[in-house]
Amino acid sequence: MLRSIVEKKKKKRQELVKNVTSAESLLTRELHALTTELHAQSLHKASTLRNSQKQLVDNAMIHLEKKIYDELSSATKLQKDYHFFREEVEMLGDPEEWLDLMKCKLTSISNELEYADNQLANLKSSQEEAK
Repeated sequence: MLRSIVEKKKKKRQELVKNVTSAESLLTRELHALTTELHAQSLHKASTLRNSQKQLVDNAMIHLEKKIYDELSSATKLQKDYHFFREEVEMLGDPEEWLDLMKCKLTSISNELEYADNQLANLKSSQEEAK
């Protein structure tokens, strides 16, 4: 009778060890599956993050390139304007001479206008006399 009790206890113990080993194996497989899934998710998130960062960098580069192009265009226009006005100033020479030249031109234009007015007045008086 003692032997049968010992045998029963031994079988029960073996069954418990078997169940524990089976449960441990099942838990190990589940842990491995969860670890693999978590690793895959973290790789996906890392890839998504890298893609987002790459897109942000690309957008920033495009914006920066446009800004640089706009600044270069503006600088080029300013440079052309500078050269144009510089050439104009060089052609004008001394400001006093330029003022004297402009006075002469204005006097000449004024004289031509006065002559044209006199001619017009003469023409009008000739037309009135002809009537």
